[in-house]
Amino acid sequence: PPRFMAVLEVPGRKSGHRRSNPVVIATVDGSRYLVSMLGPGSEWVKNVEAADGDAVIRQGRRRPVHLVEVPPEQRAPVLREYVRIATSGRQHFPVAAGAPLADFEAIAERYPVYRIDPR
Repeated sequence: PPRFMAVLEVPGRKSGHRRSNPVVIATVDGSRYLVSMLGPGSEWVKNVEAADGDAVIRQGRRRPVHLVEVPPEQRAPVLREYVRIATSGRQHFPVAAGAPLADFEAIAERYPVYRIDPR
């Protein structure tokens, strides 16, 4: 798979069992990010919040990480990169790939973004 593809593992908020979700990792200015293309109601977002950001990223090997939510006013560059690389996720965004940054700023509050930090 491409380098930007991975699997996010996080304990289920109710069951405690490990849940795995395919994700796309957007890299902006040397930092790596996850974007919820389905918004804040996504199951993996709810599980990450319940786990206080602790998760595992699997890309060949498993790496423990800590996910830090990015404030809405800082999300636009990440959303633009995500839409550029996540071709299957584009349908969930009302903004086209290559649109001006201002268009992404207008929708940033609707799409949670998490910075991936080592744990």
